Amino acid sequence: MNRAHKFRIYPTGEQEILINKTFGCCRFVYNHMLADKKQAYEETKQMRKITPAAYKKESPWLKEVDSLALANEQLHLECAYRKFFREPGTGFPKFKSKHGSRKSYTTNVVNGNSWISEGRLRLPKVGKVKIRQHREIPAGWQSSPQERNVGIRDTTVRHRKGWPGNKESCPTARKAAGITRSRSVK
Repeated sequence: MNRAHKFRIYPTGEQEILINKTFGCCRFVYNHMLADKKQAYEETKQMRKITPAAYKKESPWLKEVDSLALANEQLHLECAYRKFFREPGTGFPKFKSKHGSRKSYTTNVVNGNSWISEGRLRLPKVGKVKIRQHREIPAGWQSSPQERNVGIRDTTVRHRKGWPGNKESCPTARKAAGITRSRSVK
């Protein structure tokens, strides 16, 4: 079971613009993949696997944001489809709204592309973002083979980021408590 560490982030003006662009690009990719999957299923009655790379050719501005964030949108859509077909009562995946949905994106920690040091969080494409680090991250979290995600949520109200850790560091936690979308047992 994983535990998430939440920290408030304080991006500069340029970083906030790039984070908001990433929110928009993730929404764009999710909505287009959902529309294309829906159309392909209606025409052929088969599920078509679509990747964000196909949209980068027709929309080159998608290259400005973190590619892992776009890839995670594909995983989120696949998960929504699986839930729809496997769990009765689950509704069909919905399109994300610019104003009504929660603005967030998830990126993966691979090859040292993200880390926390001296009150700063390094994010792919965004760079070092100042954070309010009110607690220490457990030693050895980078060397752990577990899946690591960084989730960024809603820059308009407040800035947060999540960093998952082992449940052993917080014995009272019963489920993942954070903004990351890591695999956990509830």
